[in-house]
Amino acid sequence: MTLSFDLNARIGKDQMLEMHSFNSSNIHSALYDRSVRDLYVRFHGDRIYVYLNVPDTVWTEWLQASSAGSYHHENIKWEFVYEELTASDWPQQGRAAPANNQTVRRFLR
Repeated sequence: MTLSFDLNARIGKDQMLEMHSFNSSNIHSALYDRSVRDLYVRFHGDRIYVYLNVPDTVWTEWLQASSAGSYHHENIKWEFVYEELTASDWPQQGRAAPANNQTVRRFLR
């Protein structure tokens, strides 16, 4: 799959990234890049969606929600422009590469 943007050019430095694992039947984990407001959501089965221009408030509210899946469905899924990618689409070189970024490495495992 070819993304319409370059992950290496977009993804922030490790200190700008936050990763959270969810106890959810559908959502595995999420990675939020505060530097460009991109939200990467990894579902069970390794589907990954990147939602663009997501405000910090949405990220914070999601982490506090009683149901990660419901919050995602009601407040993220239909509200933001997104693209689908897989773990194999993730760049293996540059600052977004798992070998160079501990937070990304945790998100992808």
